[in-house]
Amino acid sequence: MADWDLQPPNLMFESGSTTKLFFKTIKRTHVNKLIIASIVYVSMLSGCAMERSVSKAADSRACATNYSTEGEFWAGKKFKTFQDFPKTSKAAAFDSLVSVIASSGYQIVSSNKESGIISAHQTVTSGQGKTVPLNAVIQDNASGGIRVELIISLSGGIAASADTVQDEFCKMLGSVSQSKTEPAAAPKETIAPPEEAAPKVIKKSKRKLRKAK
Repeated sequence: MADWDLQPPNLMFESGSTTKLFFKTIKRTHVNKLIIASIVYVSMLSGCAMERSVSKAADSRACATNYSTEGEFWAGKKFKTFQDFPKTSKAAAFDSLVSVIASSGYQIVSSNKESGIISAHQTVTSGQGKTVPLNAVIQDNASGGIRVELIISLSGGIAASADTVQDEFCKMLGSVSQSKTEPAAAPKETIAPPEEAAPKVIKKSKRKLRKAK
């Protein structure tokens, strides 16, 4: 389960009468130093949260090599990856993903096996009701098999470790089997042929036989 950390701007730059009073009591040079220090701190915070470690970047698994990020801390960040499964059915992948997403602390918002789309979200720690949406999309490949794409979108001011998100993605994709496992078909009901009725034995009475003699 990823740890989503809310870092709203008002933690760095306060507003209101208290702040105005505070700025009036100190020299202008001190204010400039405070602002510069705050900007540097925020840049370091967002940089540390979003950068991948060397070991993660060198990971040769498909979930890692196809992993990418876009956006930035204040405007919002998007994490995504994908993996192809040449021998896996869409239905089997769907069932595996629904199970692992739910067990990873996400709440399933909607899911449709036919379209292959699963939408879920997770609540942000101290996020005042904010959530982190996760979308899983399963598509058929023209060459056979399927492709599973995972996307997590962070709104502005929410930080997450890129390494942690990559681990989360790889765990989810790791739950999808590489072998083609279709749901077991129900056994066909065998209907036994009707039993042939035994031929009726007609018994002639002894009296009629005697008369015939």
